[in-house]
Amino acid sequence: MKAKVTFLAGMATGYVLGAKAGTQRYEELKHVAAKLWRSEPVQGSVSVVEDTLGKDAAKTSKKVKAKVARGLRRRAKKARR
Repeated sequence: MKAKVTFLAGMATGYVLGAKAGTQRYEELKHVAAKLWRSEPVQGSVSVVEDTLGKDAAKTSKKVKAKVARGLRRRAKKARR
């Protein structure tokens, strides 16, 4: 019985210390990720991607709309038969 109590006390201590260490490490990683996201090279890349997507979005949306319309017309024809 004493061994079980000692084992459970060790497990509880390990859990509490692990949870505290896990929270601290999470906060460290969160801080590093935020710092990286705000860095100039990353924000420069983000701007390039946003600009590229903005220019191509209009073209792509027109193509998608045309394909969807064609598909709907085909289905409508099949449904009438």
